[in-house]
Amino acid sequence: ETIRRISEAGLKAFVFMRPLLPGASDDYEDVLASARQVGATGVIAGSLRVSKKIRQRLSRIKVVDIEEIDRQLQERDIDPSTLTEEQIDIQDEPLRAAIREKADELGLVSVRRACCANAWASQMICRKRDCLMRDVLGQW
Repeated sequence: ETIRRISEAGLKAFVFMRPLLPGASDDYEDVLASARQVGATGVIAGSLRVSKKIRQRLSRIKVVDIEEIDRQLQERDIDPSTLTEEQIDIQDEPLRAAIREKADELGLVSVRRACCANAWASQMICRKRDCLMRDVLGQW
């Protein structure tokens, strides 16, 4: 209902999908279709930040694919057993790509960060030197 009201007021509403949990984010197509139906403009496909405690909690949730999380950590040369309280950003690129593809199909804008959604809505790049929206600036 909130997205509908925001959209009806003329604002650009984005749905923030985060964390993307391997095995537990399989309903993204339904989420995106529902968001589009109520007037969302786009989606922010976030990531998952994992620490020792977060990994322990996630490992107890049956629908979360902890082996996939461990695989992604190991791809970055991080042994899951050596995690500390420092959060490690997991970028599930295959899932993000699937979300982006479905968003495109539905006519939704897909971005990686909240600041990118703000940049897109205002048609201005953010102040970060690594702003991901710099490459689309020419499209405005």
